[in-house]
Amino acid sequence: MIIIYFVKDYKKNLDEKGQTVTDELVTVCFKEFVKKITNTNVEIPHIIRERNKKPYFKLDENKYNIQFSVSHTGNIWCCAMSNVDVGIDIQRVQVEEKNLKNYRKLSEKFFHQEELLYLGIKNEVDKNIDIDKFFKLWTAKEAYGKYLGNGIFQGTLKEQLVDKQGYFVVENCFLQDITEEIQSILKDNQDSLEERIVGTVCMKKKEKILIEEKILPYNT
Repeated sequence: MIIIYFVKDYKKNLDEKGQTVTDELVTVCFKEFVKKITNTNVEIPHIIRERNKKPYFKLDENKYNIQFSVSHTGNIWCCAMSNVDVGIDIQRVQVEEKNLKNYRKLSEKFFHQEELLYLGIKNEVDKNIDIDKFFKLWTAKEAYGKYLGNGIFQGTLKEQLVDKQGYFVVENCFLQDITEEIQSILKDNQDSLEERIVGTVCMKKKEKILIEEKILPYNT
């Protein structure tokens, strides 16, 4: 099972709290996730960070680890919690002209030829690019890199993830677009919807995904 927790006013609290806000939120999400899957309260362990490995929680010496992945864009923060490897990325779609040129340059430099066709980039003269598809692909690459634990710039950026029709082709994991689910949970937050937010989750195989809004824990 994967549970994705969303916080809507992350940036405000980041400014007040600094970097520690991420660990605090992840810890609260861990507590709620464990209660959900075990129906028990547990003592919250420290986040374990090892060199060249993804951070995680060790629930018990003789049991599984709890994996997590975080992402934020603008004022929105999210954390995917799972008892299996997971990666998540969300991005706010920005359509300003200066950004369109950067997206195209980035795509032409790193993306596979079939991915360029999927984005509508047919040749060097054609200046078109489908922005929604670009962000779908970008979040997939980010989520995939987080799932593997090596980041987007350690090979996954150049690895082909979709074909020219937009179908995911990577074989060692399962990628799921969660854009509709994000829009659903943010529907009452008008500020968040000024620009659309898209997202992708990467996991070993298809898992049940629950999405919840998280209230900041500082007064609890």
